[in-house]
Amino acid sequence: MRKRVLIFLLICSFFILEGQLLALDKPPIKRIALNNGMTFLLWPRPASPSVAYEVRVKVGSVDDPRHLTGLAHMLEHMMFKGTQAIGTSNYKKEKALLKEIDKTAIQIQSSPSNTRNQLEERLQKLIKKARAYQIPNEFDRLYSQAGGINLNAYTSADLTSYHVTLPRGHIELWAAIERDRTLHPVFREFYKERSVVLKERSQRVDASDKGRLFEEFLFHAFTTSPYRFPVIGMREDIGRLTRADLKKFYNKYYIPANTVVAIVGGFDPERVISTIRNYFDDIPTREVAPTFVSKEDKRALQVRIHLESDKEPFMIMGFLKPTLPNIDDTCFDIIQEVLTGSKTSRLYNALVTEKHIASQIDAYNGFPGSRYDNLFVITASPLPGHTNKELEEAIWEELDKLKQEPLEEQEIKRAIKSIKKSILSGMETNEGAAGLISYFEAIAGDYAYIYKNIEDIENVDIEMIMGCAKKYLGRQQAIIGFMGKDKASPTEMME
Repeated sequence: MRKRVLIFLLICSFFILEGQLLALDKPPIKRIALNNGMTFLLWPRPASPSVAYEVRVKVGSVDDPRHLTGLAHMLEHMMFKGTQAIGTSNYKKEKALLKEIDKTAIQIQSSPSNTRNQLEERLQKLIKKARAYQIPNEFDRLYSQAGGINLNAYTSADLTSYHVTLPRGHIELWAAIERDRTLHPVFREFYKERSVVLKERSQRVDASDKGRLFEEFLFHAFTTSPYRFPVIGMREDIGRLTRADLKKFYNKYYIPANTVVAIVGGFDPERVISTIRNYFDDIPTREVAPTFVSKEDKRALQVRIHLESDKEPFMIMGFLKPTLPNIDDTCFDIIQEVLTGSKTSRLYNALVTEKHIASQIDAYNGFPGSRYDNLFVITASPLPGHTNKELEEAIWEELDKLKQEPLEEQEIKRAIKSIKKSILSGMETNEGAAGLISYFEAIAGDYAYIYKNIEDIENVDIEMIMGCAKKYLGRQQAIIGFMGKDKASPTEMME
């Protein structure tokens, strides 16, 4: 669980006092469900001078249509481009030009090569004309003038998130801006931003050996799950995205029933409740789109990937497992801690401290997301003079011990205590608190899943840990990726 939320936002927490047992007292969070299905989580902290706002939309790359991967990520970029009132000096004139830009861009995609250059020239001229009416970075300016900080957003496989922190007393400003962005977004500068995303993909994936390895790893780790495809999208898909695709995707998924907002900090609850009802209760509701049903079969044959590279060698191992709220997912929180949670953990101690064959070793539960069954992943890099194959054999040795030899009672107690402390320690900031409660409200359907998970962790015993290790960490079930010069003899090789 801890590393799972690092993938999204790094796991946060609740109040603890150093040296004391971790309490499960629930904070005074009030859930407001509007008539249209939009959910607000309010956590007043009267002494705080600021307020954190976290908007979670339950849409991520898992919702991208096949052959249009990258739409959710692209939409996140475009949600900062303004509205019919924000980011434009004359929307009526700009709108006419945007319509012509869309028409020309679609013509380019279907036109023969001998007419494409002419259409490209027309497109650039139209974009230049539209730019004369556009005012960039208006959201940032409006929030900055009010003292706002940390205005940002990100897309994961599961969710899209938008956040900002404002001084107390600005609920009306936030509500007015976000209502306008919800009802009247304008996806201006689309084709410029599409080029930005393509460049981003080039840097993160195409020009990065490790990025390409992770992309291949996920593609072969899953057979039916939408987790196969990268959040940023495939290059060929990004290049054919249009504003029409974006509008259709927005209308389908950016709906009140898919939206959770957490507000944490110094505010008057009565005023905030009145404001959110006034600004958001009348936003029209739409039917929730059916979600993809993913059922990955247990792997019967090990899959291996090798990426030739002159970079520092690196390896990754993955095992398919259930997602929350399955108790086996909780077991893997503890397995993660036992293997790589500290410098005295099993894998770190064996590969780094004792054998001196690894420069780093880490484990992640819940990769790359938690809406569907996911992976338990181990990553490692060998020290100079050693190989990925040596690391793999040393890792298997420790995994076999986990299956065959019961953990010591003190070992599992230390792991549980460490996990609880990690989970319960990060909510001291408004931003961390807003991030965590909105995340679990969106993913698990209830922010209070945090408490249930802690109780489940405390009830996991040694036999359950051994059972999970035996059930999921088999050699024939593994997907293994090597980056570097050394190749391991594969059972099945995917090049």
